[in-house]
Amino acid sequence: MAKTDALEKDDTAYVRVQTPRASAAGGGKGDDALARVKAGELPNPVDSAGLLSRVSLWWVGPLVSAGYKAPLSEDDVWKLPRVDGAVVLQDAFDGFYAQEQRKCELAGTREQPTPIYMPVWHATKAKMALAIVLHVLSASLSMVQPLLIKALLQYLQGKGNMFHIASGYTIAALLVVSTFASVSMLDYGMYLTMRAGLNARMIAVNSVYQKILKLTTSARQAMNSGDIITLAGADSERLAAAYGLGVWTVLSPVMIAIVCALIGAEMGWYVGLTAAGIAALTLSFMVAMCFVVYVYAGNEIDVPTAFTLLAFAGVCRQPFGIFSNAVVFVSEAIASMQRIAKFLAADEIDPKSGKAASFHDDAAAIEIRDGDFSWAGAVAATGMQSFGDKALAATPADDGADNTEAAAAPAPSKLILSNINLSIQSGSLTIVVGAVGSGNALDVHVANSVFFQCVLGLVRDKTRVLVLNSHYHLLPHADRIIVLADGKVVGDGSYDDVKSAFAYLEDQSHSKVAEGAANDGASAAGDSDAEPPKSTDGEETESDLLTDEAAEDMRDSIAYSETPETMERLSLRRISNANSTVSRRVKSARKVEESGKKNVSMMLKEDRQIGKLGWRVYADFYATSGHNGVVLGVVIFAAFAIGQGALLGSDYFLTYWSNGSMSDTFSEKTLMWLYTAIVVIATALTALRAVVFTEICIRRIIVLDEATANVDQELDRMIQVTEFDSPANLLAKPDGIFASLMNSTKKSAGAPGK
Repeated sequence: MAKTDALEKDDTAYVRVQTPRASAAGGGKGDDALARVKAGELPNPVDSAGLLSRVSLWWVGPLVSAGYKAPLSEDDVWKLPRVDGAVVLQDAFDGFYAQEQRKCELAGTREQPTPIYMPVWHATKAKMALAIVLHVLSASLSMVQPLLIKALLQYLQGKGNMFHIASGYTIAALLVVSTFASVSMLDYGMYLTMRAGLNARMIAVNSVYQKILKLTTSARQAMNSGDIITLAGADSERLAAAYGLGVWTVLSPVMIAIVCALIGAEMGWYVGLTAAGIAALTLSFMVAMCFVVYVYAGNEIDVPTAFTLLAFAGVCRQPFGIFSNAVVFVSEAIASMQRIAKFLAADEIDPKSGKAASFHDDAAAIEIRDGDFSWAGAVAATGMQSFGDKALAATPADDGADNTEAAAAPAPSKLILSNINLSIQSGSLTIVVGAVGSGNALDVHVANSVFFQCVLGLVRDKTRVLVLNSHYHLLPHADRIIVLADGKVVGDGSYDDVKSAFAYLEDQSHSKVAEGAANDGASAAGDSDAEPPKSTDGEETESDLLTDEAAEDMRDSIAYSETPETMERLSLRRISNANSTVSRRVKSARKVEESGKKNVSMMLKEDRQIGKLGWRVYADFYATSGHNGVVLGVVIFAAFAIGQGALLGSDYFLTYWSNGSMSDTFSEKTLMWLYTAIVVIATALTALRAVVFTEICIRRIIVLDEATANVDQELDRMIQVTEFDSPANLLAKPDGIFASLMNSTKKSAGAPGK
């Protein structure tokens, strides 16, 4: 259906009709009045792309063109293909995972974690099977190309070839077709492996997330947040990397073995054995040793033989360069999948075992009378505070009489709660404020999302108990607030009742906005000569604006981001004057977005600076090794240039050697040793530059490690002096936020000094 836009002017409606394709493209010139459809709202073109477009990756051309014209944003990227959606992949994985679980039960190995190798493979085999076939075909064609090169050189010399093709054009055409087909198959195969790897990563992340929601209490206590972040972060990334290069763990040795066999068929079996024995070294050294054995066997080097051997060495270049990384990624992925399988095998809540509880409207959902509880101190003392120092007390509800004497009695080995009376009404939200819980808190943005979307959203009809040590801006939404201090209940009631007795609980952001509005109103009323402020819809008057000092205080007190969505969720409507100011700011923010003005933020500027480093940065990096950074940089660059020049010189020297132009001056063995000397020099320079650069990097890491150790010592000193639970104390906890982030980012690197 065509898209229609109506532009009204002077009581006349002008209708412009535009096709969906033109609308999606953004329209032609002069179509600024038409709304441009965002690419993020369109289906992925790979779903409707043809075979040629898929193989050549032509469908991604519009995205590349858009990135050339302007920096890409999230709106410029299409939706995921339908088959790559999380729902489709997770359903496939869950089905095969259930089959593996049944197999383990029949085999009697149910106590062990169910392996996830086969479920992940079955969920991604549609792409990986085709990718493996394309890799094998590409490798086969690449090994045929040296033989076609030899046939073409033999044709130019007037000799016969192994293909018995008399036309040079035919041989050249076959060489072009085989090269183009090999490269195209390899490119598309690598695209499929990376796409399958992203699918496997999505399965791992989604499975871990869904498992978290179903873990039992005992299973959650057996792990910390760092383990979860590692599973969903580092382990999923390793799984994706293994998909991208895992094929080469098998393909590389097979290709090298076949190439060595072909070299033996062309130059003799002894040369093939030499190539196989020295294949672990550099390719240039392998070629030199093959020439040494070939010449000492009484043969002479000619052009077809020399360049055929070089072509075979070129075929081995990719397997040589990628094999080590492939082995590392696959080994890491195996360990990661074992950890994920162990996590998925943890105890979970049976959704069918729960029974729906029915309560009367006036009945209590939770009621405890004269209850005694005890638990081990080690279990309780996990977090910012120990229950032995600041113990939990419960709320009183005994026939309407308040009992605030319930307290925790610490013991050397146990913590005990005695004489607990607790009553919570059905469907209410009760917030406990005090030293309760493990002390691990969410950051303010995540806390707001969890509170408004879950506590006030998904479970709004349930009985909810929430513990707060911060984020007091959430308190106005509570039906009941219980304040604890020194292990006793010191306050109980609604928000209005509690905030008057405990001033620190009142949301400072609300109070400051109300204060500012009240002061503005009082000053306006007291000034008889001043004109009354004009009330405009969607615009702020001067009385609505805060001074710079007040705005600074408000920014420090507000713990959440002032986005339009957050402003609407935070229910500032309970303060009428503040409501008008906030709503006007929300409308103003929306007007700025709709006006199309360029809004440059600090984050965008920082993103644009990524990768732009001056030469002075590299010089300072080299200077950390203890030498002059500029001189050392020049030396390393010279070593790279001379080494690469020596490698090119060896190929150039081989041209004169093979065509016989230097045979009158030097003997065959002399030319052979000259070629070997050039290769040895190039190899030595390559090793030298690698050693020097590695030494610089290691010294730089040692310097950073020493600086980090000094910071750690200073932090430890501050923590030892601190007697209250500060953010630094939280960072020092083994299961704290800092430990979780570090556990998710570290992979296999250790401290250089150890």
